[in-house]
Amino acid sequence: MVVPIEDVWLPRCIKQELLNRHCYLFPPDDLTIFHSACEKHGLPSAEAYKLIEDCTKPIGIRYIGEALTSGPLDRASQYCHKSCVDFLIDNPNNSAVYIDSEGSFSPVILTRFGATEVMLDRISVLRIMTVEELLAACHISVSNKKDALVVVDSISSIIRHSNPELIRKTLRSLSRILAGRRCIVVNQTTTDLESGELVPCFRRLFEKYFTKPNWTQLTLRNP
Repeated sequence: MVVPIEDVWLPRCIKQELLNRHCYLFPPDDLTIFHSACEKHGLPSAEAYKLIEDCTKPIGIRYIGEALTSGPLDRASQYCHKSCVDFLIDNPNNSAVYIDSEGSFSPVILTRFGATEVMLDRISVLRIMTVEELLAACHISVSNKKDALVVVDSISSIIRHSNPELIRKTLRSLSRILAGRRCIVVNQTTTDLESGELVPCFRRLFEKYFTKPNWTQLTLRNP
């Protein structure tokens, strides 16, 4: 899939380098031009290949009312990306923080939802791997960016294999840190062994710390 270079998200320096070399479609016919531009600006080959994949992958995202259809990301991650764009459009002087535990953040998806390069500069991305990093990222986000939208995608991938006491402490701490802030916290579902129904992971604890009146719960199911 080849698309106009102006319609894809690339680091500004690399996009300008390609335009200077009269490359107006992406990926260019001669990939050595792209790779040399990436090498010039310090982008490793593996990340360069991922840019090609992300920028040319059919997204297939559309809305039916408020419902998201299928795409390369699950619906919860799509919702997080769309919420960031909507927030930045409605709040031109504020920023967003995307705390990513699953590697799901994609600037390409943001642009498909209408984000401009100026908006992308207002989104901070924190890639986390541990409970400690999760709590630290949330604390830093609400301390340094008081009016920012904070997105946590997701908590379950970080704590699902932890012991029950650590899960309880983590959810309690997270709800306290984010209390009163504009934020989205993504949980995942699991199958209840007794009923066979899909339920939120850590159901009782999650409902205890992330329910009304302080929180609004939204369920997005993949097709």
